[in-house]
Amino acid sequence: MSKYGKTFEPSMPLLARRPFSINGRRYSPGDKFDWRKLSVSTRRVSQMFDAGKLMHPENDKKQEALDDLADASQYWDKSSEDYNLEEIDDMKELRRIADTLGAPYKVSKADQRKAIRDHLEEND
Repeated sequence: MSKYGKTFEPSMPLLARRPFSINGRRYSPGDKFDWRKLSVSTRRVSQMFDAGKLMHPENDKKQEALDDLADASQYWDKSSEDYNLEEIDDMKELRRIADTLGAPYKVSKADQRKAIRDHLEEND
């Protein structure tokens, strides 16, 4: 069982839950992931599911994204999506926000904050 309370079912289709790359292909949230066609092992897919990178289609993507950010909710106002990035000193929280928005990962906190801001400006 994954940390999100769901169990991986190999017979069910899968969607990307968070951005990731595998076998030279990049997946964004909501993209169909045909792991059998890509010859990815069941064990690897199960690990990716448990890590929260994959989900079965019946899951409510928006609600799960908000659940992932529950720990970071003190830093931003969900109604206005006003992120207080300067107040966040935990790289994990910055990466969770980047995952939810689809912003790229960066190594330093300052660069991660800038990548999130740049992504928000591009999508406005």
